[in-house]
Amino acid sequence: MEDLDTSPEAKGHRVVVFPEEPNIWIDNLPFDEVKRQFLAGEDGIRKRVEDTIEVAEKWSGKPDAWYLRHIWHREPRGIFTCACPIHPFHVRYYSYFDWSLDDPTRLYCRLCQEEGREYPYYPNPRYPDDGDGCFPTDEVWREDHDEAWSRAHDGIPWDHWDGEAHGYVEPTNAFYFKALCWMNTFRALAGNVLHRLGEACHYAAKLHEDHERASRYAHTAKVILVTLSRAFLGDPYLSALLHISETGLQEELTTFYRGDASSTSYPGFRLYAAFDHIEGDPKRPLNAPGDRYGTKGACIYPGLWNWKASETQDLMVGYGLIAETFTETEANLKAIALRIVTSVEGDAERLQNSDQILKRGILEYTLHPYTLVTGADNLSTSTQMPRLQLGRIAGDHQIVENVARDIVFFLHNFFTGDGLGKEGSPSYTSWGIASVMSACQGERVDSDRPCPYVNPQTSSIDLLSLPIFKHGLGQFLLTGFPNGRPVTWEDCVIRAAMPLEPLALAEKLGGGIPVAYRPYLDIDLDREPAIYLKLPMTLPSHLLGQNRKAIVRSGEAKNARALSIDYTERVGHYHMAPLNLSLFAKGHELATDLGYLGSTHFMTVDWIKTFPAHNTATIRAEDGDPMGTDNLRGDLRYFVDMPGFKSIDVAEEDASELAKIPGTDRYQRT
Repeated sequence: MEDLDTSPEAKGHRVVVFPEEPNIWIDNLPFDEVKRQFLAGEDGIRKRVEDTIEVAEKWSGKPDAWYLRHIWHREPRGIFTCACPIHPFHVRYYSYFDWSLDDPTRLYCRLCQEEGREYPYYPNPRYPDDGDGCFPTDEVWREDHDEAWSRAHDGIPWDHWDGEAHGYVEPTNAFYFKALCWMNTFRALAGNVLHRLGEACHYAAKLHEDHERASRYAHTAKVILVTLSRAFLGDPYLSALLHISETGLQEELTTFYRGDASSTSYPGFRLYAAFDHIEGDPKRPLNAPGDRYGTKGACIYPGLWNWKASETQDLMVGYGLIAETFTETEANLKAIALRIVTSVEGDAERLQNSDQILKRGILEYTLHPYTLVTGADNLSTSTQMPRLQLGRIAGDHQIVENVARDIVFFLHNFFTGDGLGKEGSPSYTSWGIASVMSACQGERVDSDRPCPYVNPQTSSIDLLSLPIFKHGLGQFLLTGFPNGRPVTWEDCVIRAAMPLEPLALAEKLGGGIPVAYRPYLDIDLDREPAIYLKLPMTLPSHLLGQNRKAIVRSGEAKNARALSIDYTERVGHYHMAPLNLSLFAKGHELATDLGYLGSTHFMTVDWIKTFPAHNTATIRAEDGDPMGTDNLRGDLRYFVDMPGFKSIDVAEEDASELAKIPGTDRYQRT
């Protein structure tokens, strides 16, 4: 719910206006191009059509009552902390349960299955959850746990349940199994199922002229979107918005739904936080002490902002696909379907004589298509593809151009001259947004003013030719070990790989890879993939002065060696007191930084907090706590790269930082 004094309009935002019949895009192609390829007999699109219709047949075969039964009327609390009570460190938020929309009310634990437990799924008769969460009894807990289990799980009590789920990041007061099932259901229905049904209704009507099937697919898609909107916003809100009684709304819905599906009512979601705090709960209220997301993140839509970006894309694309299928007599249903995506100008006035307050659609919380939002945050790029899709669907060229402008600001403001982001990770170099850049490539621009992202000869967007983009890709190559893997500095993930696909885009569509980086690549545009690394990579020693890292190298081919030191300050995820060493020799990493992985797994998080150089040094405060050393970084004293002699020397001499380690006057590595 929104305070009108701080509404998007009051802050300078504009609410997006959807046309009556939004443009149809499928897989980055306008529908006319999809139709052209289909009629031309192109195998790829014909298989896509066949596969999509097969999926649509499955889900349109479900009765409407099935969708109303599984689109829940409750908020999905505790979704980030839900864990298996038996294996809480192994099966939880990141190490997920097995789940399927074919069996949507059960979360399966593979480890419980392997152990042959009577109930390898949750909720179950021993761990029930009616929607308010599972609160295991002490008797059940004692039967399923023992002292050995407690020792293996950081001392969690075995003889009674201690009141926490012990999932990821935050403690919660229950195991929210049913909420996680509902969250998974929502994401599956709003994404794959809704999209395939929407696409299939166009395929059936416009490619096969089978209007009976098209109508059937469209009906099920409308059931999903209308019911989701009812669940989130609530029947009382929607009836007030449409100026009809709740009884009148129910009568209209009874006519719309097929079969015995008219008895379900939806009160609408309350505001709730990312974990389990919720409006109106005296035990877990919003803005409670210790609830770090209660004030900032409370919303009726689930997840943190980057989750909401994905959900926004799913819902608005789904609406765009089926908007034209609503008949004149279904005008109220169409209005309901749109409101989960966005409110409409005049909605606040429509509610003035009711007890309802304006509720914004999910798009308004997330995308802000008329402002610049990505200049200095690596994760903000997750909103760019949804913004591009929005501009295409709504036919608003200004939104599309804003995506290109935002990407230019991102490349120039987030990245250093070393080609890495401010978090210093090869995982977050300019290739991370290359898929959006590629999707924008060639989009027409109405403005005739000179812009760095516009090709003046074609008056179209050309991001792949930007020198800063190609420079970042090339500099990424210089961070590699001889085996072609990037050094796992800071927020890099251990399985990161070199950006070969973006390099191919730069070669094919961006005017070519710069000469300085071509010797490290095997390029052949007549094959797929077009680019390979020349392995083992023989790279130069490399000083990243702005990102505060250095690599010295020696040897060639099988004898290639690389030693890196990271002397930046901590950026997050527990990388304390850097000066981390990474060593590659004899074809292997002999000393490595686990990168992002180390900060998110219970087995390594304490290790990565304590060992700045892992197997070479340990630094703690007098009380044994490493956390006070998090800003030690050091300054480069010299970097020498000569034949037969290579050396790096870094030292922290800031007295205020050294004071955090009593008795220390220098923190140095040579």
